Amino acid sequence: YVRIYKDILLDQVKDYALSKNIELISTVVQGGVLLNDWKVSEKNIIFFGSEADGLSDSAKQIINQSVSIPGSNKIESLNLSVTAGIILNYLNSTLGK
Repeated sequence: YVRIYKDILLDQVKDYALSKNIELISTVVQGGVLLNDWKVSEKNIIFFGSEADGLSDSAKQIINQSVSIPGSNKIESLNLSVTAGIILNYLNSTLGK
């Protein structure tokens, strides 16, 4: 039930999200709402940035909210696929109720 798109222009994403009342969410290593405190909307587009650099500045400008996975300060970041798995599992358990 998850649609995955790539190579889409940010303005298209922003306009689509506004027209459909969709939240634009980013994942960040630090500084976001902790995953367990995230008030999940029914409709979300989630941006996952690269492990080394995160999201581009232009992508950050259209985001409604950032989410962080709580963890240890001893590691730099989680692998992108692991992050995606944790976030999608959380959405499934939260929205699937």
